[in-house]
Amino acid sequence: MPDTPLHRKIAHLSQSQLEALIDLYYARKSVAGLIREFNIDCLPSQLYKLLPPKISAVACPNCGGRMISKRRARTSTNTFQKSTVKCQDCHHHENVDCRCDYCRDKHQQKKKKSDRPVAIKATDLTLEQAVALLSLLNGYSYQNFGNCLRVGPALPPTTPFAPSGDYGEHLIVHLIEVGLLRHNPQSTLPFNFSVRDGMCREQRTNLVGLSNAVTPRFLEELESLITGRNWPLLWFEDVNIMAMNLAMAECKEFYDFCASKRAFPPIASQLIEAVIFNILEDYSPGQCMRIIQSCAQYASDFLVKHSATPKMAANYMLEACQRFVEKARKENWSLQSLTRNVNCPRSMMSIMWYDHILQASDQGLSKPVALIQLPQ
Repeated sequence: MPDTPLHRKIAHLSQSQLEALIDLYYARKSVAGLIREFNIDCLPSQLYKLLPPKISAVACPNCGGRMISKRRARTSTNTFQKSTVKCQDCHHHENVDCRCDYCRDKHQQKKKKSDRPVAIKATDLTLEQAVALLSLLNGYSYQNFGNCLRVGPALPPTTPFAPSGDYGEHLIVHLIEVGLLRHNPQSTLPFNFSVRDGMCREQRTNLVGLSNAVTPRFLEELESLITGRNWPLLWFEDVNIMAMNLAMAECKEFYDFCASKRAFPPIASQLIEAVIFNILEDYSPGQCMRIIQSCAQYASDFLVKHSATPKMAANYMLEACQRFVEKARKENWSLQSLTRNVNCPRSMMSIMWYDHILQASDQGLSKPVALIQLPQ
């Protein structure tokens, strides 16, 4: 392992001990046991934060420095979020909004090529990319200009593109990266397309255009694949991933709403996502929301009865969710599914997925991800 500054709480470990600790942690050994074995003064939930960053074998393209990424908690299974790889010297990073000299030059080269037709087949997309593109087109008006299409925000947008949070932003970034959306050449903004609270919002002029690859023929091919179930094999394998990503985003949106309604301060997203993922392994999104709602109320009661601080109540809410699902599993509770809250309206991603793909309408909210099946 290349030399890198260590946190003071693990500075006493030799290189071989450090490598063993990392291997055992990601092999899902008991965190409490590892803390005792390696004599580390920290809480179990803090251990992964002390581990040294991953070091990429590829040097920084901007300055030649070392590229690193933070260690993820082993419970972080959310597939649409990845650790950012960045240079520890010049801070170049691999996200599309990096503004270092190298990425500025690269961006200029992309601008020059943006008008050239790019051949993309509908079967080249992932299932999630296909659903995201169709959701965008169905939620926002577009016009046919000759051989290519352009999309702009509806006035006003009445349905969110995606649940509030990071999910919609990640989807848009992925559509840009795969070449389905293009930047506005006249704009200096990194994305030219803003998704805030799940809504596509205008910042300056034209936000985003579909790339030249998204022709009427391409859309016909994509819609034919969706409706005819003539899917690529990988799409069938992606069904549970797509369902889990959307369920995670919807439940996280509801969790944030319940916490914000009670003026609880925010806590780390990865901690919330780990608990939500744990719940969704056995329960439906609607049942997960039922657990979240109950535990938010428990936290409010805790705040009043124990004269606790809002921060303590926020932590109590998360811990209560974990205790609730563990007890529900152990005692085989029958949990009623919660209906969708009006403050967390359905998104186009939800409508496209549940109504048009699964043909289950919003009743899909009451079915566990593991039991989701495509209609015959």
